[in-house]
Amino acid sequence: MSLVYTVSGIVAIMMVFPLLFGITTVLERKGLGRLQNRLGPNRVGPFGFAQFVADGIKMLTKEDIVAPVPPLELVELSIDRAPALRCTQGR
Repeated sequence: MSLVYTVSGIVAIMMVFPLLFGITTVLERKGLGRLQNRLGPNRVGPFGFAQFVADGIKMLTKEDIVAPVPPLELVELSIDRAPALRCTQGR
C-alpha cells in the first residue's frame, strides 16, 4: 500500500508543478505586457492561459543546434597560444 501512495504522490507532483510553472509564466508575461502597455499573451486559449501548452509544444519540437567539435590540433594550439595573446594585448 505504501508503494501506491508513493507513486500517486509522484504522479501528483509531476502534474501539479508544470501546471503551476505554466500559470506563473503566463501571469508574468501578462504583467510585463501591462507594464509595456500591451496586452501580453492572449492568442491561445481563453485569456491566453493555454500559452504555456503552446510554449511546451514549441520547446519539444525545437531543433537543437550543436556546434561541430573542433579538431584537437586547433584546441591544443589555442590553449598553447592563449597566454601569449593575452600578454601582448595593450591597453
